[in-house]
Amino acid sequence: MRRRILALPVAIALVAIPGAVAAQACVGVPVAESYNAVTAQVGFPQDGMAYGAGFRHNMTGPFSFGASYSLSAYDNVDPKQHGLGAEVNYELTAFELPLSVCPTVGLGYSRIADDVSSISALSVPVGVGFGKAFPLSQKVSVVPHVVPQWVWTRATVEFGAESISADDSVLAALFGATFSLPRFYVGGGVTWINEDGVDPIFAIMGGMPF
Repeated sequence: MRRRILALPVAIALVAIPGAVAAQACVGVPVAESYNAVTAQVGFPQDGMAYGAGFRHNMTGPFSFGASYSLSAYDNVDPKQHGLGAEVNYELTAFELPLSVCPTVGLGYSRIADDVSSISALSVPVGVGFGKAFPLSQKVSVVPHVVPQWVWTRATVEFGAESISADDSVLAALFGATFSLPRFYVGGGVTWINEDGVDPIFAIMGGMPF
């Protein structure tokens, strides 16, 4: 259970979320320049449920950024886990590439605590997103995407006055597909974390641009 709880900040940091569907396809939430988007998400970690909300802004130019919050509940664990995530992306528009590509860096933090103990984790993912929009009709497009990343994590376990911290790094990746319509989008994905005892985390999401 402890490994599964510590895996959530990695997933939060990976997701840390349309107008012109070609823009920002690399992270699976295509948002036109100078537009925003809000997203709601439900994740299914083993022995638990995770609920999240995210905001994304695509700046004029190659940069975009996003922020997210999650609340996770686990079977037979009374306190809930709170998580925060943020990310910055830079889309490589200077090259004539056949798909959307963007280096990305993020920050994730989570904490679960009761009256006597707590587990917290800070994660920093660094990777590259790849995606492409394929029109299915005049109004609907599908955007498959993948974001492989290296993730550094520092976990801290506190029990009373005692505290133990440890660093680790893992390889991880987000695989997903988003269906984009003129006024909203829906999609799903799976977060894979290369660590023994940690199952992939499936999630579904929906949102709208504004």
